[in-house]
Amino acid sequence: MPGLLIVNADDWGASTEATDATLAAFEAGAITSATAMMHMGDTGRAAQIGRERELALGLHLNLTQAFEDPETPAGVAEVQARVVNAFATRRNRRFRIDPGTLWTIWRTLNDQLGAFRDLYGHEPTHLDGHNHAHLNPMALSVIPMGMKVRTAHTSTVPTGPATEALRALRHGFISRWFGTTAAFYSIRRIHPALGGHGLDEVLERARTEPVEIMTHPAWEDELEILLSDEWRALVAAQPTGSYADL
Repeated sequence: MPGLLIVNADDWGASTEATDATLAAFEAGAITSATAMMHMGDTGRAAQIGRERELALGLHLNLTQAFEDPETPAGVAEVQARVVNAFATRRNRRFRIDPGTLWTIWRTLNDQLGAFRDLYGHEPTHLDGHNHAHLNPMALSVIPMGMKVRTAHTSTVPTGPATEALRALRHGFISRWFGTTAAFYSIRRIHPALGGHGLDEVLERARTEPVEIMTHPAWEDELEILLSDEWRALVAAQPTGSYADL
């Protein structure tokens, strides 16, 4: 498909600070979509804002952090706690395969999808994962086919053959069974002010194919960049949208 730049903010609704910083980035034209967390500190208020402003919002699937909303049903929180325990390490988030855990992942995924639908009144534009845990094979296996899903990181610097092979395998699977972008980057890995490399190349790529850049406005150094005149000018010069445009 033609070029498309998606600048997504993770953690919408995680806390009052995360919601307010992300809203400021939306209002500045610095981002084009966000992904919302369920059963967290500011989930309800964030949903009200999202509905009123008709923001492009997906689901930030949480498999690695305990729910913080005190009104979360006890059974839902208990299932989440078991999943968080199973994904306690970075390696487990990426590679763990355990049939005993699969059922609990399916349950929390469906609970979070249901909560999103109830709060927003529609389907999420797409799904990505807190700490990228949605890329775990068990998580990918229970995500409804046909959903739009964030792919694995694309590197702007040379990496080892094993890493490249794993990324290609994940991207190929996601591309086959879900809708996704041609490439996905973290702003921290590509913006020179954050020690990254390749921003110009990424923006050029987004002129010919769909590309996502992930941001976290709740992080002060990223918010400073997002609200800068330079960043807003870069985004305004691109063909932009959300996963709904894929």
